[in-house]
Amino acid sequence: MANQPDAPQNAPQHAPQNVPKNHTPLIDLLDSALNSPPARRRLLQQPKIARAILKDISARQWLFAQWRALRGPIHTLPPDGAIQVLNLIVALMKCSQSLWRGGALLPDIYEEAYAKTWAWFMDQFHTYDPQKASFTTWFNYKLRWMIVEVSRQRQMPLLSTDKRWSEPPAPTPDQWQETVDEWLALVQDNQQLMTCRMREHPQMNCQALLIEILMVMKEMREFDWAAIARVYDLQPDVLERFCKRRCFTHFKAFMAD
Repeated sequence: MANQPDAPQNAPQHAPQNVPKNHTPLIDLLDSALNSPPARRRLLQQPKIARAILKDISARQWLFAQWRALRGPIHTLPPDGAIQVLNLIVALMKCSQSLWRGGALLPDIYEEAYAKTWAWFMDQFHTYDPQKASFTTWFNYKLRWMIVEVSRQRQMPLLSTDKRWSEPPAPTPDQWQETVDEWLALVQDNQQLMTCRMREHPQMNCQALLIEILMVMKEMREFDWAAIARVYDLQPDVLERFCKRRCFTHFKAFMAD
């Protein structure tokens, strides 16, 4: 696997004094992790807490504010304090087990795209908006588009065996609203999606589910299977299985036409 950012070995610098702490339990954990290596190690042994931090807007804003206050001018080498904050963010992302692992993608395609996405993440981190998406969501969306680019450059297929999409598609961050609106128009005009129904729940069809997913993605830039399943009174695993096997496959097919 290509080189990835390493966690700092030395104790981090104290957080800047001009950044408000806004003491919440999650921010207290982050504050301790930035100032105490043992606290950092304990935090990075808890994937559930890491995921909670990444999903919490106030915690993301606090972390990003710490990095920005320490960073200095964009076109200069960042000081150690900023590097240590960014390394903590990267470590939380990996600890959370929320980074997309590629499914049935060809390993060579995935590994190259994964390494390039990390390079992009580090270079463009100053453009990140903690209110719009979690760090992992931002990374995963770029990773999917990087995979497509690497596949095109190599002129290789994306998948090794399974030809179905196992994840919903994702627009590029800088054209999010426009792309989702275009996809919604395609889905709403596609009659084939209306006739593709769940066997156990014939009232549900791919068109309705894709519209629901896209609407959530448009507003939140991420979605949760359990939340969407509650809307239709379905089991999350049943909904996810149907979408992955049927809805995303049809969606991919008519987008390619």
